[in-house]
Amino acid sequence: MNNKEKIEQQVVDLDRRKMIKNSLISVAATGASFAPAIRARAQANLGGSLAPPVIDSVMPTTVGEGDMLTITGSGFGTREEDICNLIVGGGQTAVLRARTATDTEVTSELGFLPGGMASGQLVVTRGSGDNVVVTPPAGLEVDDIWTWGDIGIPSVVFPDVLTLTNSANLGLVCEQGWSCGNPGDSFMQLDITYPGGVPASCDPGSRILISADFRVNDPGGLWNTTSFQFDQWERLNVILGSPLALCLAAACDIFEDVFLTRSMPADPTNNISCSVVISGNTVTFFLQLPAGITFQSGCFSAQLCLM
Repeated sequence: MNNKEKIEQQVVDLDRRKMIKNSLISVAATGASFAPAIRARAQANLGGSLAPPVIDSVMPTTVGEGDMLTITGSGFGTREEDICNLIVGGGQTAVLRARTATDTEVTSELGFLPGGMASGQLVVTRGSGDNVVVTPPAGLEVDDIWTWGDIGIPSVVFPDVLTLTNSANLGLVCEQGWSCGNPGDSFMQLDITYPGGVPASCDPGSRILISADFRVNDPGGLWNTTSFQFDQWERLNVILGSPLALCLAAACDIFEDVFLTRSMPADPTNNISCSVVISGNTVTFFLQLPAGITFQSGCFSAQLCLM
């Protein structure tokens, strides 16, 4: 790591908690924690039914980054936040975000695709979700962040295979990374490589997209459960340019704060940790679970589209 990169990293280490501290404005009450009593309440809010939804059709059958997918069937409920949609194939996972929902139809936006992911099957699960509103640092705009937790309703898999295509990303130069946790590990490492060198700044018009889908083991009950699934979708749009290290630190801090607000219990000493290091041609994200908690399965993805 050269001197410039060391300085950037020091700035990240010093400022990362200051930038996002107290950034959460509001969180919907339903499912704000996944402790057993709250899980039971969330189930009650869904009418007490633990039956999985039924998928009759998915259109279109070829879909790309940013495209909308229409899912028809029954049993979806009426809160789009409660619907978790994933496309799974070839050991890779793409996270979608439900934008509208009725009991018979859901429309969902496809996020970015892991490199080389060309097809997969749609998996739909009904759980407890929220859209979290945050105040980002100056110069960044953040979409409402979707966060979701499992409450025990079985998933349903649509049998048809969907064809996936990468979009042009509106002329942005995008690099991405994707990593899945090995069972028993307590951390994930995600590398994003820039062959021509990592840009020094995130200029106006750039965007950062982070998504996560993972299930953890908690044998000691640190988070008041033995196992749970968590999903998160976060997109930052750059309005005013700033050093890239600060943009990435903001993305990590928001990820941590949203997880803390939604996890169980809201104890900062037991929160997940997200950090980022820029070294040479690589941006590396690190995701660390608290001591005693390990991954069962899951993936962590990030895409940087820089002007």
